[in-house]
Amino acid sequence: MDRVLWYVLRRLMVLFIGIMVILTAEFVILRVAPDDPASLVPSTHTQEFDEVFNKSLLSQYFDFIGDMFSGDYGYGEVLNSPISDRVYDAMWTTLTLFLGSLSACLLLGALGGYLVFRMRTHVSRQGLSIVSLALFSVPVLLSAYVTVRYLYYEWGLVPSPIERTTTTDITAIATISLTFLGAFILIVRDGLILASAASCPDRPRIRDALFVAMPKVQFMVAGLMLFIVPVEIMLMRPGIGSYFAVSFIHMDYFLLQATFFLMTIIVFFTNYALETIVTMVRPRRKLDMYLREDVAEAGTEALPGPKAATVGGVRDALVGMSRDYLRSPVGVVSLAVLFGLVLLAVVGPTLTSDEVTISVEPSYTDLFLDGATALVAVSFIVGLLASVIGSALGLVAGLTRPYGDVVVAVLQGIMAIPTMCFLILPLLSYRLGSDYGYADAALLISLPVTALVAALTCHGVVSSRNRATPAASGPARHVPAVLSWTLAGLKYGVPMAVIVVFTCDFLGITPFHSWGYAFDVAMNYGMYEESSIWNWLLPALATSLLVGSMFLVLDTFERVVRTRFAAHL
Repeated sequence: MDRVLWYVLRRLMVLFIGIMVILTAEFVILRVAPDDPASLVPSTHTQEFDEVFNKSLLSQYFDFIGDMFSGDYGYGEVLNSPISDRVYDAMWTTLTLFLGSLSACLLLGALGGYLVFRMRTHVSRQGLSIVSLALFSVPVLLSAYVTVRYLYYEWGLVPSPIERTTTTDITAIATISLTFLGAFILIVRDGLILASAASCPDRPRIRDALFVAMPKVQFMVAGLMLFIVPVEIMLMRPGIGSYFAVSFIHMDYFLLQATFFLMTIIVFFTNYALETIVTMVRPRRKLDMYLREDVAEAGTEALPGPKAATVGGVRDALVGMSRDYLRSPVGVVSLAVLFGLVLLAVVGPTLTSDEVTISVEPSYTDLFLDGATALVAVSFIVGLLASVIGSALGLVAGLTRPYGDVVVAVLQGIMAIPTMCFLILPLLSYRLGSDYGYADAALLISLPVTALVAALTCHGVVSSRNRATPAASGPARHVPAVLSWTLAGLKYGVPMAVIVVFTCDFLGITPFHSWGYAFDVAMNYGMYEESSIWNWLLPALATSLLVGSMFLVLDTFERVVRTRFAAHL
């Protein structure tokens, strides 16, 4: 069969499986609350709600699939009208912000990543990389807050957020793009480093960089949708994201269901289109992003396989990697900063009052000291779960390629769901009076991160399997690839977990009293008071330090592993 036709057929299979994964995940998340879903809605809920849930679970599932495909989303209590009549208008607002921000990030990110890669000196590359990381680390809420407070209210440089003008949309797009641009620059930089082995080392192609880094791009596209939700709220844009948040507050079940679906489908089809376009513009190259082209050609000497994993070899490798890490000034400084923030998360709550309460004069010191605990705890649990489950799943998928396409399709479907949607379950539990903690939220947040790690690890295992000699047998030969590609996923997934908790606490989706909650309280109680600037700036900057230090620690470890095991990756 022609390879292009075979590729198209496989992509259609991925498309169908991915959509079914999304729909099934939404159905399960919205129906596994610890009590009757009817108890979640006001007493004035419609007869339609009773008709939906007075059926068997299987009948509900097929009715749900049919409603989502047909566009029959039910009646919205908040909208006081059929949801379909209103939600499509809101969808265009969200699409404008989403596609505008994504286009800007991809174009400028490709240029910025190429400039970082082409820098000849290590200091210059590190400097531009840190600037990119700083952009990514700054919470989008801070950018939106600065836009509203300073650019409009104090300086009058942008239109009022209430106005529905093209200029207002451009302001919102610029706010989102400025924050998210750094992530795309770093992704393109990483892709160029990996693609340089497959193309000309001195002139790597941007399309090859995006091709290799596509799982990271797809993960960040879903993250971009997460950023749009608070921006729509703060800049008063009536989009799907703002409706999504309103449906939480008023527990409008059908509106929540519709906005969940539409946001996820937008992300999934965008990811599908990006992967297809990037793949098809690579003429005479393999049409499978999990197969590397840098395999030794016929007649050339194969690369040596890694040594067997012995006790002494493992110990020597760990000692060597530790020494290499400590030789990096950036790695040492970021590790020290991360250790300080972890210490704050452990000690901070013991220095505050017994209970955080919000009165007329809230204690911003207590809010700050309590704020690090949730961010650190959730991100570390997410990292642990994604490392263990993602690397194991990626190893299995890589060893069974090309027969593991179903696994790849499931991973892409999970990555398309914005992470905050997974946190619907904790909110439902909270509304019903159930107890849940950091581990419960971390388990749900870890799902897309685990999918990212598994997708990248699958790529690495296939590559190491192609490069290793037949004499190098056994699972030990894949250890460097699994470790390297796991770190490549964690360095984006774990910082995103911090951003998710910060944003969801700000929106009231999670009651963890993190720095996102502190930011929300400070903004509401002292938005126009100049003396209150540190009350909202300090938690935002502390979150930036946490995101940046986590990324740099994992990035340095990944670079150490790739340097030591370059011949086997």
